[in-house]
Amino acid sequence: MCDAEGMPVSVDVLAGNTPAMTTLLAQSTQVAQRFGGARGTCVGDRGMLKSPQMAAPAGLHDISALPKPQVERLLKAQVLDLALFTAQVCEGEPQAIRYMVRRNPLRAEEVAAVRRDKQRSRAQWVAKQNASLAAQPRAQAAGALRECHTKLIRLKIDAGLPGDSEGRTIGLRVHAAAQRAAAKLAGCYGLKTDRPQAGAGTEIVDERYKDLALVEQAWRTCTTAHLEVRPVYGRTAASPRGHALGVR
Repeated sequence: MCDAEGMPVSVDVLAGNTPAMTTLLAQSTQVAQRFGGARGTCVGDRGMLKSPQMAAPAGLHDISALPKPQVERLLKAQVLDLALFTAQVCEGEPQAIRYMVRRNPLRAEEVAAVRRDKQRSRAQWVAKQNASLAAQPRAQAAGALRECHTKLIRLKIDAGLPGDSEGRTIGLRVHAAAQRAAAKLAGCYGLKTDRPQAGAGTEIVDERYKDLALVEQAWRTCTTAHLEVRPVYGRTAASPRGHALGVR
């Protein structure tokens, strides 16, 4: 458990290689009981808060991020509207489960730059392959085209930039519609919560989700950066618990 700046104030060590998702509900209940929080809200990243973890006791709410496939399903079902994805966080129609979305313009530009770099590197690779095919008459264009398809699939740009061949020359065809569809949700993220609007406004929910970055930074500091809580081997339970307490 961390304070408002992301610094750990409480730590618990569990036996074995215990996945975090299986302990979430028990830890949340323990926090509420030990620290006197009759009402609380769990904030989790994508995949952390699923149905078994969100079966929480009364008074315990959750805020979690939406995976991209779920955002696409909500758009298809018209629960969300693409027009809501703006630089300012916006909330959909009021309902039991609240949905908030935002498009980060800086992140959208980063994604677009990465896509352009991938396209440029593939174009350079195709040019080198064509030069190799021209210099080696026995080289097979079909093999180069298969390798091109494999690389495009690995880079996840095969829909908007499929490979093609004409004679002994391979090339890239640009599908503008497919590229626009792939970039539709670039820089976008969605949140959902069962916390009532009266208890937490749209901006507050977004800010609490962003606080996860502080928790992640504290976790990295404790485990890998400086304090190295991970490489602890002891014959008794007290040894790793004492080390974790000292690191905290």
